[in-house]
Amino acid sequence: MVLIKYYNLESQSGEDVSGLERNLQKHLLGEKQVRGLLETDVEDVTKEKSGKGEGNSLAKLLYDSGDFDVLYKVSWTIANGKKRWFRQNVAPKVGTEMVIRATPEDILELQDYLRGSGFEVVESRAVSKATLSFGTCPSNPAQSKSYEDTIKRMIQEEYCGLRLDVSSHENVMWENRSGGTISGIVYGDVVKVLQFRNVLKNSASSYGTIVFRESVTFSQ
Repeated sequence: MVLIKYYNLESQSGEDVSGLERNLQKHLLGEKQVRGLLETDVEDVTKEKSGKGEGNSLAKLLYDSGDFDVLYKVSWTIANGKKRWFRQNVAPKVGTEMVIRATPEDILELQDYLRGSGFEVVESRAVSKATLSFGTCPSNPAQSKSYEDTIKRMIQEEYCGLRLDVSSHENVMWENRSGGTISGIVYGDVVKVLQFRNVLKNSASSYGTIVFRESVTFSQ
């Protein structure tokens, strides 16, 4: 069984936020190794190391990241810190939205990690749907139209089941640039939407543009 959970976190350390995904992976991997050792008899461990085991214990002992995956992580500054001469300094505050796919056991370990790592959990809930809104900056009108066609084809052929509402705009001015832009909304299964988001942002440069505006909301 795999769960998909949304977390809204707050922290007073930008370094903690930047290393969150890596540290979660390391923590969960370490916990799995400890569980494997605790669940396996010393005699079985010895047999596995010597190649005489039956294999049932081996799966518990091997390092395995399993189904744990950070599908989405976005951070922003809620408040800047302040240094004061005669009073206590005010620490900065950083917000983070994160969507995790993991087993129930890993979710529990993740929440234990967050409790002891200086993160405040503002919100935590299961999610199954996502809505992505996006817009591109102005580019050559022909390239913009070609990109719109590519987006439609990707939804039809590679991300079937997602709903897409996309439109193109001509002669748009933005930061001394003019040309065609694309705006759209994609809705559906949370995993597929987030996979499409990554492809969308990475492919835009091939069409002479960037996705400069995008937001994601999550629901059950």
